[in-house]
Amino acid sequence: MSTITKKSIKKSNAKPRAAKSKPKASEPEISELGKKLREIRARIEASGVPLLTMEEIEQEIAEQRRNYD
Repeated sequence: MSTITKKSIKKSNAKPRAAKSKPKASEPEISELGKKLREIRARIEASGVPLLTMEEIEQEIAEQRRNYD
């Protein structure tokens, strides 16, 4: 068995890695697309036009698909 001396053990000069900051549970990270979509929604709401329900969105998609064929 070899003995280890203090000279053979080098101290690391490396700094500990900084922990990546994670978004808080109450503040999810918003992508660029998400920011653009929120801006569009705010403009629609400010114009006074009512937002579509999920049912109305699905109907609109179905109509667009029928028109595409």
